[in-house]
Amino acid sequence: MKNKFLNFLIIGILVIGITGCGNSNQKELNDIFHKDKEEIDETQSNSKDKEEQKEEVKEEVKEESKKRNNGVDVDLYGYDYFVDKTARLLAFNNGKLPEGKHFIDENLNILFTYNFNMEYDEGEYSKALTKDKDGNINVYYKDGSVVFSYKENEYKKVVLTSHGYLIINKIEETYNNSVEKIGVYSIKDKKYIIEPSIEYNVIDNYGDDMYILNYEKNIFFNSRLAKIVKYDTSLYDKFVDGYSIEEENYNIRICKDDGNCKKVKYNYDSSYLRTKDYVSNGYAVDTDNGREHVFRIINLSSGEVVDLSNKFYRITNKPLFSKKGYALVLSSNQNGSRYYTVINTKGEMQFEPVKYSSAYSFEGNYDETLNTINMVTNLSNGYIILDGNGNLPSEIRDVNNKLILKSNEGERFAAVINDNIIVVSHNKAIAEYHFSDFKGNRLLVYPKNS
Repeated sequence: MKNKFLNFLIIGILVIGITGCGNSNQKELNDIFHKDKEEIDETQSNSKDKEEQKEEVKEEVKEESKKRNNGVDVDLYGYDYFVDKTARLLAFNNGKLPEGKHFIDENLNILFTYNFNMEYDEGEYSKALTKDKDGNINVYYKDGSVVFSYKENEYKKVVLTSHGYLIINKIEETYNNSVEKIGVYSIKDKKYIIEPSIEYNVIDNYGDDMYILNYEKNIFFNSRLAKIVKYDTSLYDKFVDGYSIEEENYNIRICKDDGNCKKVKYNYDSSYLRTKDYVSNGYAVDTDNGREHVFRIINLSSGEVVDLSNKFYRITNKPLFSKKGYALVLSSNQNGSRYYTVINTKGEMQFEPVKYSSAYSFEGNYDETLNTINMVTNLSNGYIILDGNGNLPSEIRDVNNKLILKSNEGERFAAVINDNIIVVSHNKAIAEYHFSDFKGNRLLVYPKNS
């Protein structure tokens, strides 16, 4: 899920465009905000269990609505997908919400606000990059509590990893000797899980959950598994979703992030698979950069290859599988007409490919009327975003191509960041963003204190 260039460009555009977030339409917005959620459609069923399940769902929706319907709106210029029921948003100060980065939960409640001079993992922790008034550098939990603290010169380097670990480069010295050692500290357990050692001599991120500690000996720390892993060979491609792959002599060498590698025979023609471009959730997709009649799915766990080359003339995107096991496929025929569909990991199409015109797009583009960029090249949290160019509405569709929601005039969908939370960009003057649910209701972010 992040394009640094995209984020910088959006920030730049918004800083120029925003001069205020007037509240002249507040009454109108409040009327929209406090609309009751529509009743869940009832279907006929003779099963008592199903009826009870429906009642439970209705109660959950009511409770969720209560939690969200007591706050104010916020102008966003950055957001993350939810990981472990936590996400982050970046916001401008609109008089109600402090400017900065915010940890939010799935009900869009703000758990903790911190300044821009922080780094964070993919889960629940963030680390200050500068010292506080007492001369300490702090690591924070998502609720704002300090869980680790150290003096600026106490360690040579401290890196916050995913899953709540710190890789610490410490210097042990006497009057005539100085030795550098690197170890791994668990924030949760409050102790070293890997004792500092001179065997580890570098700290570099090597993709998802992997941090290299020794290039010569191919030693890594896997934060997902919380252990040291070693390889018998050098790895040149960084890890994505647990795998790094290389092609060699009509074989694919597949290295998992647990230290194991295997070779799979594969006739890759003239293509070259790069992990970062083609691997997602345990699968690699080979389209040979849009070459005619090349479309293969490789199960990186089993080595099985599903060949769909004869089903499509040309693939025009890089299909990536969502955690739910689906991928958006964009293709064209010999005439250049464009189509889209969704496949599962077995290569089965969820619906017959649908033709779409140049009035719609799945690719990133700059819209002068909205002063914004929309970049959704694959499924967003398991949903298709069919982006209307110009004055056409954007659409949210499920993996079966069923229409979920159309955007309002002057709005377009940026991303689905949770099972029913949409980020919507709008207003050509300030390129404001807001959250919406699948009914189109604007969702509130920051609970009022009064």
